[in-house]
Amino acid sequence: MEAKDVTSTLIIIAIIYFLYKKGITKQIKFPTIHNKLVLKRDMNRKLSMSYKTYNGVENYLFFMKQAKSYTLKYDVKVKAGSLILICKKGKDVLFEKKFTQDEQGAISFTAEHKRYNLLVIGNYTKGGCYVEFIPHSNEVINE
Repeated sequence: MEAKDVTSTLIIIAIIYFLYKKGITKQIKFPTIHNKLVLKRDMNRKLSMSYKTYNGVENYLFFMKQAKSYTLKYDVKVKAGSLILICKKGKDVLFEKKFTQDEQGAISFTAEHKRYNLLVIGNYTKGGCYVEFIPHSNEVINE
């Protein structure tokens, strides 16, 4: 092996190690599989996915009104594998959960930013998920 080959190999190993330490390689999925994927999306409020087999990462952008309260409601069905939902505002993680069985839930938050990303990460999973951002009403009812 020539010195040039050894240097190239060491550089590649160093890059992979750096990406691993930064956590970037955790979200890389090979191969990406979407078998019988059905996707429905309301651009700013809802996401519905169902699939026979899903392995990969999908990123969806949602827009919120700053300083307004929202509830993130989720309903996940897992027949096999696992599904991870991550809701991020910039680099900060608002919500992250790994699902290996059916589960429903909700969290409330006040939007600090306008843009929120929802990452849907499938690990050879079967089933589906439904996610909705529900704005809270700020109206006061006078009696």
